[in-house]
Amino acid sequence: MINELRKKANKELANLIIQMKSQLLEYRFKAAMGSLEKTHQMKLAKKTIAMAYTVLRERNVDLLISSSDHALVEYKDGKRIVTSIKDKKEVSNEQPKKVVKVEESKKEEPKKEAKPTTKPKKVNNTEVGKKNKQNSNNVQVSKGQNANKTRMIRNQAKG
Repeated sequence: MINELRKKANKELANLIIQMKSQLLEYRFKAAMGSLEKTHQMKLAKKTIAMAYTVLRERNVDLLISSSDHALVEYKDGKRIVTSIKDKKEVSNEQPKKVVKVEESKKEEPKKEAKPTTKPKKVNNTEVGKKNKQNSNNVQVSKGQNANKTRMIRNQAKG
């Protein structure tokens, strides 16, 4: 398999990696939903991606993948050469987009009066903890439980 990849050009390898990554994403979604029948395809896609990256690194080429553009970065004689890659599918499906600027009129909103804020009183945590332990009669309830359950347990312990 890797010998076949070595015969391909850099752009072909880059397109293969991009294609396999999108296919791997589809496989992951299908696996999460439980509709992926051939689970070995995920493993095969990962291995193909790894082998293609290996061949590119042997040639001193990096692949930069972003959501909008892909590029091959080649290192020759200490220089960095960047080549942009576009999928043929993306180019054929693209249509020129019309940009329409819509300006909204700014309406002045009435200013709201700021409400005075009151600072909460500082309480010594150790004293509060001691009071809670005394009130609960040594019944400890975790913080995540419902408040009604807490009240019921405390009432049962008291009564």
